[in-house]
Amino acid sequence: MYSRMYAVLASPLSAMLDLVRPASARQSEMLIEAKGQVAYGRWGRWLAQNFALSQQSANVYMRWARNEADFERGTSKVRHA
Repeated sequence: MYSRMYAVLASPLSAMLDLVRPASARQSEMLIEAKGQVAYGRWGRWLAQNFALSQQSANVYMRWARNEADFERGTSKVRHA
């Protein structure tokens, strides 16, 4: 059952990822840049004021940007949900 569902969803999901990946990559890089400019201990407050998602989501995006090459090769050490 799951393999059939995967086959049905894989192509549209792959196409969707191809569309959003460049924007997501740039946003992730911008988060990393911003974190480097925010004073120590103020990151959570800055995120609350400037980022629509949670701090956990920001961490995921930044981790993804740092490991993008590994993700593309399929060799990432980051656990997938």
